[in-house]
Parts: sequence; C-alpha cells; structure tokens
Amino acid sequence: MIFNRTDGTTRVIITGRLVVKFTNLTNPNNTLTANISGPGFDTLYPDGTEIIVNVGVQFAGTVSAGRGVLTIYPDGRVTFNMTGHTLVDVCSALA
Repeated sequence: MIFNRTDGTTRVIITGRLVVKFTNLTNPNNTLTANISGPGFDTLYPDGTEIIVNVGVQFAGTVSAGRGVLTIYPDGRVTFNMTGHTLVDVCSALA
C-alpha cells in the first residue's frame, strides 16, 4: 500500500511472503533458503531522506529476527541499526 501525505512524504507498507535462496557460487551445492517475510515500511521524505524499517525476520548479511532500520540520507550517508538477534550468519552457513 502506498500513502502520499500532504507534506510530500510517501509511505509504503510492504506485506506478503518473501523467500530467498542463497547459493555459494564456488560450491553451488551449498545453499540456504530463508523465509524473510516482513512486514516492511519504506518512508521517503521531501528532502530526499529514505527510512526503511523491517520487522520480523530479515536479511542484512545475516538472517535475523527483530527490527532493522536502514536510513539513506540525501548526501549519500547510510546508517543501519538492528535490534533483535541473529538466526543465521549466511556467509558462514554457505562456507
């Protein structure tokens, strides 16, 4: 769902199922499938800042449970904060 606010802010709510498969390209027999369904929320501000919030199970180098917040600033800076815990370190699992 997409909501356009009167101040120029756009909010996107992402729901549904998302399953991803990770594969070690050196050894394609090593794979990992993860259900990283959201929900997720993406907010785009008039100044160009974008804040992406994922709750539940997500992927950011690890498959994790909790809340992840990715902020992209107009000058190119990026911050990522996560609360919760790691379920699987994808690189280690595929090694």
